[in-house]
Amino acid sequence: MFGAGLRCHWHLEKDCIFLNHGSFGATPIVVLEAQAHWQRELERQPVAFVGESLLPLLARSLAVLGEFVGASPDHLVFVENATTGINTILRSLTWHEGDKILTTNHVYGAVRKALHFVRDRYGVTVTEVAIPFPGNITAQQFLPDGDWDLLVIDHVTSPTALVFPIEEIIQSAHDRGIPVLVDGAHAPGMLDLNLTALQADWYVGNCHKWLCSAKGCGFIYTSPKWQSVTHPLTISHDYGRDYQAEFSWTGTRDFSSWLALPRAIEFLQSLGLAPLRRYNMGLIAQGGMVLAEALGIGEITPPIGFMLTLPLPDRWQAYTAKALHDRLWQEHRIEVPVIPWQDKLHIRISAQAYNELEEYKTLAQVLQTSP
Repeated sequence: MFGAGLRCHWHLEKDCIFLNHGSFGATPIVVLEAQAHWQRELERQPVAFVGESLLPLLARSLAVLGEFVGASPDHLVFVENATTGINTILRSLTWHEGDKILTTNHVYGAVRKALHFVRDRYGVTVTEVAIPFPGNITAQQFLPDGDWDLLVIDHVTSPTALVFPIEEIIQSAHDRGIPVLVDGAHAPGMLDLNLTALQADWYVGNCHKWLCSAKGCGFIYTSPKWQSVTHPLTISHDYGRDYQAEFSWTGTRDFSSWLALPRAIEFLQSLGLAPLRRYNMGLIAQGGMVLAEALGIGEITPPIGFMLTLPLPDRWQAYTAKALHDRLWQEHRIEVPVIPWQDKLHIRISAQAYNELEEYKTLAQVLQTSP
């Protein structure tokens, strides 16, 4: 049911091994066709489309998204991507010198830069708590003693592909009166979400990764408590009206990726979400074991998502991450990210419906026999 036979649903190059769905996703052809449909609809009569059709269509997309992620559409707004969402929250809040933000050393690089911007502009303190990798993870590790004004926490980490125990972390933070901003860039589509039950103060997510939407489709979930102070980065006509109105129109843009989102969700559901998740998790575990054996890593922690990060042996450490990535692509047509983590190069493999075990075996053979 899954594997190379499904590759026809994507525009991926036929002669490559694509093990990096996690970085930017890959949009199915039917979703691109839906996006093109909405672009044509806009251009047939731009004034009527924007003035009459757009807001009801956006409301429909938010309703479909809300059902998928377990949230009222009233608490959701669209943004371009999770990084935009993180910046939106950080720029909406009022900061004072001496305020304290807590995150981890697994934080996504762009989010770290956004936190540094707030630090440099307002004099807040940004602390990264060290979470072991690999190692056992408990919720207690994430909240050291102290008074914190905000916790910024990943649901699925980008460099290390860990799934954090987010429910327990949020509860522990709230027990201490700490608001929580969750970077869920990789979670939608990968994990079964119920944002209402999760009760984060804010949750940002990407739809272009594991939800397979067109690029430029992300969202912010904001709990009712914080909606009155959460504003888009671009302030426009509807400032002060209400949370959703402010985000629905920030100026002329291409709305097609947002309007095509229901088609992406429909496509995934046609594959069967539960079987797809079982396949991807099983495949990443199998692929990880093949690579671990080839690289001499030994036993690995079983992954609980669709990605896995593994350290590379010493013979590859003389490379830069870019040089090794480029060599794997140019010489072997293997697309896989090479990630520097704690002064050591790692690879992060992904599993999606179109992947199969032979691809990981090929990567393992290359890494075992070269350079």
